[in-house]
Amino acid sequence: AGKLHLSKAIKEVTELLTTETSADTSRVINALRKLQGEVIFKPHDQGIGLYVSEDMNFYTGFPFPVSEKIIVDKSFHLKELLLKEHYSNPYTLLYVDEKEIRLYNGKATELNEVKNEVFPMFFEGGIDKQSPLINSFFARNTYVQSLDKNKIEKLEANHKDFFRKASESLTPYFENAEILVMCGARKYLSEFLYHTGHKEKIQGIFFGNYSRFTEADLAEMVWPSVKNHIDKNLANILSDYNEKVTEDMTEEGITHVWDAVMSDRGDTLLIEKGLEIKGFVEDQNPGTLYLHPPKNSHTVLPDAVDTVIKIALDKDIKV
Repeated sequence: AGKLHLSKAIKEVTELLTTETSADTSRVINALRKLQGEVIFKPHDQGIGLYVSEDMNFYTGFPFPVSEKIIVDKSFHLKELLLKEHYSNPYTLLYVDEKEIRLYNGKATELNEVKNEVFPMFFEGGIDKQSPLINSFFARNTYVQSLDKNKIEKLEANHKDFFRKASESLTPYFENAEILVMCGARKYLSEFLYHTGHKEKIQGIFFGNYSRFTEADLAEMVWPSVKNHIDKNLANILSDYNEKVTEDMTEEGITHVWDAVMSDRGDTLLIEKGLEIKGFVEDQNPGTLYLHPPKNSHTVLPDAVDTVIKIALDKDIKV
C-alpha cells in the first residue's frame, strides 16, 4: 500500500513539474524517479518524506503520522524534518541478564547494538553449568543454603564486580545520550541498579526475558517510553513560555512573530504542529508580513510559517 501511495504522489508531482520545460526540471524529475526506487519502507515509520532539488535528494521516515503534501517551491519545507529532529534525542538501551550485558544506541525507532572491545559484556564467574545454582541465583531457600556458602558468596561477589564494571563502562556512552532505558530479568536489573551511578538517567525499565528480541522488537518496545520523556521536556518548555507570557516577554500570532524574528528579538520560536498560514510581503519592505495582499508590489508566501522558521534558523534562533 505504501509503494502504491508513493507512486501516485510521484506521478502527481511529476505532472506539476512537466508544466515547466527546462533541463533543471528534467534533472529533478529523473532524480525523483531514481529516489523512488531507493525507498525502503521500515515497519515502525508512520510517514515518509522525499526531498529533491537540483543539488541534493534524499528521503527519510518519520516516527509520527504526517499529512500528505506535494510542494513545489524554491526551498524545502522544514516542519516535519524539525519535528523528527525534536524526537531524535539519542538514547541508550541496556539489556541485562545473568550471563551478558548488551548496549544499544537509539534515535526514535532506530536502534543499533554497540559491538566493540567493551560491549557486549559476558559474565565469566566460574559457574558450574550443571549446578542448580545458575537458576537459583540470589535465592535463599533451604536447598541453596545447604550448598557451599563460599561458592555462593564468590558467585555473588563476581556478579557484583561484573555489574559494577559494566556501570563504569557505560559512562563514555552518555556523552550524547542522557536517556537510559533498561530491560531484562528483574533480579539482575535490581542488582545492577543497586550498583550503578546512572540512576538519574533512567527513564524506563522493562522486566522480562528479551534475549530473543531483535533490534526492531526492542525499539518498538522502548520507543513509547523515550517519546514520553521527550514530550515531558516539551511540556517544561511550554511551562517556561507561559511564565514569560505573564511577564509580557512573548510575541504571539504570525504577524507579531514575523516582526520579532526579522528584528532579531527572541531566542526561541514555538510552532504549533501542522500550522500553515498564507502570507504576503512587499518586495520593498519584507520586514512586515501581511495576511491580505498589499497594494504595492508583493510576493506571495504559500506558507509564511515555514518561511519564518527558515529565517529564525538562519538567525540561530531555537525552533
